[in-house]
Amino acid sequence: MGDGDAALADGGSQKTAAESGAHRGDEGGGVGGFLRRFWRPLMLLVFIATAAILGRYFRVGDYLSQERIEQLVSELGWWGPLAFIGVFTVGQLISIPGIVFVAAAVTAWGKWPGIGASYVATMVSSSAGFLLGRLVGGNAVSEIRAKWVRKGVEKVEKRPFRSVAVLVAIFWMAPPLNYTLGMTRVPLWKFLVGTAIGLVPGLLATGFFFDWIAKTFL
Repeated sequence: MGDGDAALADGGSQKTAAESGAHRGDEGGGVGGFLRRFWRPLMLLVFIATAAILGRYFRVGDYLSQERIEQLVSELGWWGPLAFIGVFTVGQLISIPGIVFVAAAVTAWGKWPGIGASYVATMVSSSAGFLLGRLVGGNAVSEIRAKWVRKGVEKVEKRPFRSVAVLVAIFWMAPPLNYTLGMTRVPLWKFLVGTAIGLVPGLLATGFFFDWIAKTFL
């Protein structure tokens, strides 16, 4: 093989390597790369948005007002708490504020039974949100490469009990928090323990407040 053929072969090899590198770069970056990495959380966002839109379109909130929830759980007797938990979970998925359910429970059953029912219902609802995030979104949040996101996620995953408890206490009854934590590597049981601790301050304060409202004005 002559010098010209060797140079031509080297040039072809370099061109092929460059094209392969460019192809790999195209796969990892741009819109296509973003969609390949985050299609699962995007599906979750579409699901949440669709549920909220359908809930508003069919005016589900009108049927899940405080007065209607209070009437429902009162009429069902012993089945009332189970119905309350189910309605609470569905309501959270379509973005109805959890405080509405707490107010209804305290008004219908009294302070401590209402707080207890709200506590159990919130735990069930939070678990459902967490599992939905994990099932659909996988570990998408843990795979985000942005440094400031990675730093925060690593802190949560390193100290899940304290981190989850603090986050739940701050973002009280916030379904997006449950979905987001579901997309980290925090185990379910550690999420549940942290949530159980973080819920207490806000739930007690809200329960006592609505009990005072009921006794003073109703």
